[in-house]
Amino acid sequence: MPMKIKNLDFCFENLLVKIVANRNYPEIQLAGLSAGPFEEGNEYEVHYWIAQELAESGIVHFREDDCLDATKLYKVQWKERYK
Repeated sequence: MPMKIKNLDFCFENLLVKIVANRNYPEIQLAGLSAGPFEEGNEYEVHYWIAQELAESGIVHFREDDCLDATKLYKVQWKERYK
């Protein structure tokens, strides 16, 4: 994988995303950072890679309006084209 793609992938994985807790869950200690504690129904902002793991475990779900749809994708493409 070329270095530029690796850098972009790293940046994407570390973007902050909004999640909603499916249930109460205690704080999780990670190397150098922590996530939670989570209270059911509350919204939180965490790094994408953390959110993905928590979602796979059923602890949280991604906030619906943060999902990428065709309109949002078009806006991103437009902004990138005119940078």
